[in-house]
Amino acid sequence: MFKLISIIVFVHHVRSQNPSPCPEIFSYEPRGQEEDRWYGVVSLQTAEDLDGVWLKITLDRPAELLGNWFGEAHSSDNQEFTIRNPRYKLEAGPPVSVRFFVKYNAASTIPSLKVIKLNGKTICTSSRDDIVSTTPQLHISQIRPVTSRPNRPNNRPASSEEGAYLNTKPSSSSGNRGSAQGNHGGSSQERPSSHGGSSQERPDSYDNHQTNNYNSQSTTSSYNTNNNNNNYSNNRRPGSQSNSISNNHREHESSTNSGRNSNGLSAGEETTHSDFFPGDFAVHRPSQARPPSKPSTLSKRNVGCGTVAMKASPLISYGQNTTQGQWPWHVALYHIQGAQLLYTCGGTLISENHVLTAAHCVAKPQTNRPIDTKDLSVYLGKYHLKKFGDGTQDRDVTDIFIHPQYNYSVYFNDIAVLKLKTPADLNNYVRPCCLWEDGTDIEYVLNKLGTVVGWGFDEKRQISDTLMQAQMPVVSTVNCIYSNREFFSQFTFEKTYCAGFRNGTTVCNGDSGGGMVFPKAGTSGHNTVWQIRGIVSVGVALQGQGVCDPRHYIVFTDVAKHLDWIKQVMRE
Repeated sequence: MFKLISIIVFVHHVRSQNPSPCPEIFSYEPRGQEEDRWYGVVSLQTAEDLDGVWLKITLDRPAELLGNWFGEAHSSDNQEFTIRNPRYKLEAGPPVSVRFFVKYNAASTIPSLKVIKLNGKTICTSSRDDIVSTTPQLHISQIRPVTSRPNRPNNRPASSEEGAYLNTKPSSSSGNRGSAQGNHGGSSQERPSSHGGSSQERPDSYDNHQTNNYNSQSTTSSYNTNNNNNNYSNNRRPGSQSNSISNNHREHESSTNSGRNSNGLSAGEETTHSDFFPGDFAVHRPSQARPPSKPSTLSKRNVGCGTVAMKASPLISYGQNTTQGQWPWHVALYHIQGAQLLYTCGGTLISENHVLTAAHCVAKPQTNRPIDTKDLSVYLGKYHLKKFGDGTQDRDVTDIFIHPQYNYSVYFNDIAVLKLKTPADLNNYVRPCCLWEDGTDIEYVLNKLGTVVGWGFDEKRQISDTLMQAQMPVVSTVNCIYSNREFFSQFTFEKTYCAGFRNGTTVCNGDSGGGMVFPKAGTSGHNTVWQIRGIVSVGVALQGQGVCDPRHYIVFTDVAKHLDWIKQVMRE
């Protein structure tokens, strides 16, 4: 049970700013020379060890930037910020201080602290009625905290033209944190993690951390998460960068991408075996000869999204065979190697021109850079994994849009959109799924059954040749994390959700990138309209066996939390 006890008291008043709503927990530091930012310290103490820290800081109005030396910071509105450090262990004992700063427009009203939540529990608020006892969301780590209050550094972070804020060079190794935030012995601080808009660089908090508690042949790959290859914070085509990327960064992108195609690859680059996600069947399936392409008939039908022409098979608890055309939006992604095809992932047709899939399916390993489009082929209407039937359509891809905030080390924002070179021919076997149109809050689907299809392993760990289907309920993030804290604390955040029965019903290897769909509210029976809510992202592997563990939940990317980005890409 989560218990929060006494907190250090540091009270300072900042000119032209509201006082701290909880001086026993949070204090503003005295104002320095900088007129466009303030610094604050939140002091944490717990009666029980907390494995991993998730600190949510809410301001009373938007700011330009929040930076810190503790963990990864991100925000969707620049008013509510989340600082995550899943590797940090907050131990019972003396209090630990976390220091951060808020940058704002000096000509505007200064934003003030409104709410602080620690691992899901409100510990500071301007309204005392808001403090409730909630089950904490724990995050696993192996770093022991330094429990003394850090000395205030002599040098504040100095701003640069890019909006990055740097301290003096740390004396400790690159894997350590500054001061009480995990620095074992050194007092100088590293560059703080900051968030100032929609662009997000890879967080420092995952340097030199290997997500190796899942098998390399599972739904994901156990990549080393060093920062050598992560040079791109925005993964759209050159020229379509997010507005929040600084001018210097744009110049870097421009110089880096000169002579590259729409996927950020130079014309002379060749794809090797290590340049693409090998797929969930990497050690289980042979390559297939690529069949000759079929010309598009360009038939135009009045087909609504999410509708099915074929009679559905009944769903049972374990995966069950489907009928051809029952899930007409499910697609297969293949990597082209000469005359051979290697099946890698599933996907979902969301328009006659676009396919939705997981970013890790179309990104180069250990990077957020897309693979070359010439090495990717999309097959629509496919039912047999090892056969190419009459209802199958193959399409080349002209563009790969990886989410600009995709973090390959922890699979945050694991979502991508593919633009087809030729529109799909819509018929009884090929139809798009609707994008999510109901409520975007996770409570809307909590404990409800969603349907996932794919060519994964069945309960006997055999590869299915025909498309399989299974229903599974969405569970709360808290229950998901508690089921396997060491794993799920690393891969869950505000834009993911977990689902599964933990009884053998799950999406196993081979379903990666596929969608979870739900009936649209008010539709049922033969008139059901299906809409996509999730994308299969990460699952726990049976170590050494190359298959997923059906006793655990699966992490899905929440499509509803990415609708604005998806629709923007589809308009381009």
